[in-house]
Amino acid sequence: MGARRIMQSSAIRLQYILYGLLLIFVSTQCKKEEVLLNNPPKQLDVSFLGHKGGGSSSFNAYFIENTLPSVKDGLRWLNGVELDIQLSLDGTIWVYHNDDMGESSCNTNYHRSIALAKDAEIETVRICQSVKRDRIYKLKEIIDYWNQTDSGFPISLHLKQEFRDTLNNPKIGGEAAYLARFVSAFQTLFPTVKHPGKLMIEVFNTPFCQSMHTKVPGIKICLFKETTFPKLVSDAIAQKYDGVSCSIDDPTLTLAEVKRAHSSGLIVQLWTPDSKADLLKAYNLKPDFVQTNNMNAINIVSQ
Repeated sequence: MGARRIMQSSAIRLQYILYGLLLIFVSTQCKKEEVLLNNPPKQLDVSFLGHKGGGSSSFNAYFIENTLPSVKDGLRWLNGVELDIQLSLDGTIWVYHNDDMGESSCNTNYHRSIALAKDAEIETVRICQSVKRDRIYKLKEIIDYWNQTDSGFPISLHLKQEFRDTLNNPKIGGEAAYLARFVSAFQTLFPTVKHPGKLMIEVFNTPFCQSMHTKVPGIKICLFKETTFPKLVSDAIAQKYDGVSCSIDDPTLTLAEVKRAHSSGLIVQLWTPDSKADLLKAYNLKPDFVQTNNMNAINIVSQ
């Protein structure tokens, strides 16, 4: 009996020790969290944007990409965010990356494109990634949050237009019709742009660019096109875009060409360096914006 009491007593003491260590760990993490929340990202001569709104799901342990929670988290670390946008049949702009909502849906048997769905259906979709759970957000929800801030923050919107089979569906009528409806949706969402110059759209369509310049002039339009960087810059100048968006892996991307773009009044966005080497490479090219999944990017280039 005495040995059993000793063992029980030792087990109880061990439980208290482990509980005490857990409290210390949680307390330390909470203090760390408070420090992060109270220190906004550094302002460098290059702005860093959280790719897919605060880091793609594979990089973000807590939030699913392209959601309002991921945006709020991304802004704790970086200067702004990049988001993917699509248009529903009802003409509402939604924040989502893939053509098939089923690729993220908690219901593995559900398959539907946002472009072929009505708002009421999209609102019911719940998305899952590992243990993370969320929903699909309207761009308006992000912009409402953006408008509440004093000076805004940079947002780059990647307009998803590469889903050719979906856009050619008779319900949509092709890419030109889809983009024309997109312009109308932006007009509805932005009767006035509260933070002009801090909102950009990445797209490859000159009529869309021209129409946006006329109808929603507070939004900058960046040419997103698979070609060499020198040609990207030349095309953007000729077609009167406000900027260009290019991969960091483009072998024709040079400091001289970035300077040429800037001298012509173009915004330069680069995507998506994540490693230390690529982040430093992107930073040293001196673009205006760098899209990254690495939430530690600013600290890396500041060292």
